[in-house]
Order: sequence, then C-alpha cells, then structure tokens
Amino acid sequence: MVFTASICILVLYFVRPQDWIPGLAGFHVIRPVIAIGVFGLMSRTRNRHGLLPLKFMRTPHEWLMLVYLLYMLFTSPDGLQVFSELLALGLFFFITMHGISSARLMLAFINWWKWALVVVVVMGLGTLYGFDFTQSSVATAEMQGRLCLRHWMLDNPNALGHTLVTLLPLLYFTMFKGRPLTSKIMALVTALLVGVCLWHTQSKGAYLVGAAVILVALLLGRPLWFKGAVLAIAIGGGQTALSTLPRMSEMGALRQDEGVAGRIMAWEIARGVTEHTITGEGWKKFAAVIEWEGESIDKATHSSYVKIGADLGIPGLLLYLSLLCCGLRSLLTYGGYNVRMERARRILFCLLLSYIGSGWMIDRAYHTEFFLLLGAIASYQVLSVRHVRELAQARASAEPLPMPLSPLRRHMQRSPILSWRTYGVGDAVAACLALQLVLFTWDYVILNL
Repeated sequence: MVFTASICILVLYFVRPQDWIPGLAGFHVIRPVIAIGVFGLMSRTRNRHGLLPLKFMRTPHEWLMLVYLLYMLFTSPDGLQVFSELLALGLFFFITMHGISSARLMLAFINWWKWALVVVVVMGLGTLYGFDFTQSSVATAEMQGRLCLRHWMLDNPNALGHTLVTLLPLLYFTMFKGRPLTSKIMALVTALLVGVCLWHTQSKGAYLVGAAVILVALLLGRPLWFKGAVLAIAIGGGQTALSTLPRMSEMGALRQDEGVAGRIMAWEIARGVTEHTITGEGWKKFAAVIEWEGESIDKATHSSYVKIGADLGIPGLLLYLSLLCCGLRSLLTYGGYNVRMERARRILFCLLLSYIGSGWMIDRAYHTEFFLLLGAIASYQVLSVRHVRELAQARASAEPLPMPLSPLRRHMQRSPILSWRTYGVGDAVAACLALQLVLFTWDYVILNL
C-alpha cells in the first residue's frame, strides 16, 4: 500500500492530469493518495497483514529532513498556516522511503519514474505535431515558439528541458546498457524523441546539464582507459557539438541578454537578504522586484540555491545542502550489492547530479521531485545497511558468504568505515564546504557574468 502511494505521487507529480483534463481541474487528486500512504505507514507499524513493522528515523536523511521541515515551519512568518504544505512534502519523503522495501521495488520505482517522463515526452510531441491533447500550443506560442506545456511545473521551456534531460540516463541504464538488441533500439528511438522535444525547448541550461549527465552515465563503472578516451573526446569536440544547438551561440554574449541581466539583478537582491537577515524572509516569501523604466517588475531567481538562501537564510541553505551531501555520500559509500542495486545506484547518482546542476538554472527548491529523490536514496541506504548487517551475521555464524552479483567496488566487504550510518563531523564539514562553494559561485556570477 505504501509503495503504491509512492508510485501515485510520482506519476501525479510529473504528469499532473488535473492541469490539462477539464474534469479534474481544481480537484486535489494528491490528498487521497497521501491518506492511503499514511494509512499504510501506520498499519505497517502495527505489524498487520504479516508485513514487517517499519522502523523510522534510522538514517541521517530522516533526521535532517525532519530538522529542515521544522526549520521552515518555525522561521515562516505565516506560522502554522504553512503546516499542511510542509507536512505533505515531508510525507512525500517518508512514503517514498518506506514504500521501497526491496531491490525489486527500487527498480520498479525507477521504471515508473522513467515511464512518467516518457508520458511528458508524448505530451510535448503532441504539442509539436498536431495531437495537442494537453492544449499546450497556446503556452508554447506565448514563449515565442519554445516548447512548454500546460502544466504547473513545466509551463516554461527551461523547466521542461531540465526535466526531459533526466530521462536520458534512465533510458541508458534501464533499456540500453547490457540489454537485448530490441530494448536498445527502443531506447535509441525514445532518446531521439526526447531530443526532438529538447531541441524545441531551446533551453541552453538544459543542454549543458544534459551533456554533463550523459557523460557521467557513460563513465560510471568504466575502465580508466575508456574514461580517459571519452573525456578527451568530450573536451575536444564537446563545445563544437553544443554550439550547433538552438540559442547556444548566445552563450558568449550573456551580458547582453535581458533575461540573464534581470536574473542577475534578482540574485543580487537575494544576496542582500542573506547578508542582512539570519533566517531569510520566510518560506516562499522572497520576491525580487526590479524597477525598470518606471515600472515594478517581479523577477524570479531561476535558482534553487538563491531562492532558498533568500527564503530561509544561510542556516536553511546549509540544511538543504546537507541533505544533498548526505544523498551523495550514501551513493558513494555503498556499492550495489547485486545487479539491480548497482543499476539503481548509478541512476540515482545521475538524477541527483542532474538536480544539483539544474539548481543553478531553475527554481525547483520546494518541488516534490527533491523529496521523492531523497526518499529513494534514503531507502537505498536502508537496504544497503541491511545487507551489511546480513553479511556480518553470516560471518559470525560461520556460514558461507554468498558471492556478490556485482563485481563493481565491493564496498560491503571492505573496511567498516564504509558502513556509514550516522551524521558526523565529517558530514558537517562537507556541508559547510558545499555552502562556501555555493556562496562563492553566487557572488562570482553577480560580479563577473
């Protein structure tokens, strides 16, 4: 029941039928799903129907997420008025984490993520080629022909582009790498369709993030000589290849781009907030207002880091980065203990890197995607720790150890230092270094772009 609720949350987030199906407009389709998920969580804790009882707060991710949500609640000027929204976001995380209770369900969750994005591709193709069942052609026309959808999250080309590029590593790992020829052909055809939609978004940032995440996907698990060859090719010809994409020729003249100039002004206003307040202006409260030719213009930050820094202050930004760092540490610490988990680890790693990179170009700070992704990574941590414990018990009972199915980075049988389970000084230092890097980049862009 919990896993079913997590899948429904995932699909409703990406597809959002209530935005383009007239009969569902204004209907809160997510509420019954959350209710089902909560009921499943509570019934599991009472050990009903033969299911194992759930054990909460076993990972650093859970504790950090709880602190992050409480911080947003207590620093918001609206007080308890935002409680229901924050509660929903927290439940997205916990339902996802506890719904994925095995390697099989982990891969099933990832496959649902992939197919939900494939539906988004179909929505985009429909807009381009005359079967516009989402009625998105008007929105696309308002963006001067740049593809976007009638969709709360994907109603601008940049958001759509950054979402679509995450489908490419999913296709590579689930349908191409090590798969039969038929599956590879399907993956290539689907990737081509993704490319068509990406071309029409004309999103420069999405092209950059997409190129980076494809490169990472190709290099993961490869021998050193292969990595060197691919990197040499990417460095030598990557810039030329990217320059052929729409609007990429404008990268050398960003200072003259009015949209970029307005964005930098919003970043400068937001940086001033971080320097003069401790906890920011409050959850979702920051708004950059720019005076231009006698008019007041609202300008979005187009950055998760900048938005959180202005809303929640430096402490809130530190908590946000701590969660991202914990996600990275889980995926780097625990190698996949079988083929499914190794594939899941690489996919989650690419999705997280894509989210981190896109955070500089689009504002997805409080979107469901962040909580779903962290929930899946926290589940990966729990499953990996369980495997470590089983190996230790097998050693103690002198039973023969099963040979690991994945020969890649046998973390589970190395030093116990690699069995990371608690948030320590090293994690705090890593988060602080990430914070300094974010602030340095923020200031550098303001001064030099």
